[in-house]
Amino acid sequence: MHGQSRMLVAVKAASMILIVECKWDPNTFVSSVDIHTTFGLSPTAIAAVAENTRLCNKIRRCVMAYRKDDDLKFLGQLQSEDLNDLVNCLTYGKKDDVARFTEELTKREVYKKYYPDHHQYWKEIAAEIQCFGANTFATFFRRGKGVLYKEVLMDVCDKLKVDYNKKTNVPEIENTLLLKVLSDVTKKMSKEELNEFASELGIRNTDNITPQIITASVQTIFTTGGGFIIKNTVGAILKYLFGRTVAKAALGRILLLGNPVGWAVTGVWTAVDIAGPAYRVTIPATIMISLLRKKRERYSIALIGDKAVGKTTLLSYLQKGCFVDIKEHSVEEKHDSFESPLWNRPVETVIDTTGAKEYLRKQKELCIDKKIVFFCYKPQDVLDNPAKRSCFLQRLQGLEKGKVFFIATHRDSYDINEMKQKMHVFFASPTMGSDSQLFTSENSFYVNLTNEVESKSMLMQILNKMEEDTHA
Repeated sequence: MHGQSRMLVAVKAASMILIVECKWDPNTFVSSVDIHTTFGLSPTAIAAVAENTRLCNKIRRCVMAYRKDDDLKFLGQLQSEDLNDLVNCLTYGKKDDVARFTEELTKREVYKKYYPDHHQYWKEIAAEIQCFGANTFATFFRRGKGVLYKEVLMDVCDKLKVDYNKKTNVPEIENTLLLKVLSDVTKKMSKEELNEFASELGIRNTDNITPQIITASVQTIFTTGGGFIIKNTVGAILKYLFGRTVAKAALGRILLLGNPVGWAVTGVWTAVDIAGPAYRVTIPATIMISLLRKKRERYSIALIGDKAVGKTTLLSYLQKGCFVDIKEHSVEEKHDSFESPLWNRPVETVIDTTGAKEYLRKQKELCIDKKIVFFCYKPQDVLDNPAKRSCFLQRLQGLEKGKVFFIATHRDSYDINEMKQKMHVFFASPTMGSDSQLFTSENSFYVNLTNEVESKSMLMQILNKMEEDTHA
């Protein structure tokens, strides 16, 4: 091989390593001695590295593609305003008006066309995250696709020495990351800063506030809080961590990442800075994504109905995403807030009660202020059993139209077309009064809950219906 060819190969290899492995930005200072020592390049070859890295970036930009990722698709459900800080984090470096050399998002045609309507190019935003977290040599072999978000998240957790379980799902790992960062941040706050942050979080008594109290309070809110209070809490953390309050001075000492929103973690950051500039993107991005996931619309659900009508089975579909054979009937069981794998949405704490007559009042109370009410019943009982029909009618009282979904279970025990007609006649009876308006063809379903395909389809129809009404 001729000397010139060898030099060209060396230049390309050095450029690729610098740009994709080290996330080198030619606009930042890199010692030619370091390059010579690492790659054995001559001064002439070194001079060619910077130019060749720009070519490598062009290639990378052409092949970068979104990899289907269940843990990032929620970005497509967010408003463009919610994505502002994340986009800034991905595209700008230490100087607010200077784009990162290694970012590709702002060069994309869809970005140029729709900016700042980030919702239009959420997949390109997700792809940027995946590729920043990837070994880019491997990315080329994956046809330009990066790694799944969970791998990026775990890499960040490892770098920040977060004690987490790799086998748990992404929301749980994110929880652990957020609490670790929050703990690190609050430990470096002054008494005045702690009081201010506590007030932002809605903690009234701040006289004896400590970092431990703040972290424990946030953990409790994330676990059991309602949608409104969680949104407020997330908003307060976003403002504080990302420099939107007078706490900028404290944050500068705690987490100096040097991006446009001025957020960061000192103590943590010294080691991260040595590890490589890629972490200046992936660490803030994963923290921001973790908070954005919590900021989404949270679905509050009430389960009502008689005994043994499938309430717990229905809940298991939302929690597990599949059919679970329930051996014992619930009396009263609390299920803390969870991320539904079927809906890919957060669900607030759900109380699963028995359908016994003495729990009628309890079930009616559970429906107050809920976004969705699942009313499970066996249609034969309503039509043929006077006592059960009486309980059915009592449960109807006070329900709001547009929130309740009637789910007739045990579909394999009756003719569905015949039962639809009978239930329509039942609700059309003059004795039903205003309650007759609750029951429509759009909010009534007939299903066998042991059939996964049928049950999942029904639940997705309900979700779509709710979201269509929200955006109407």
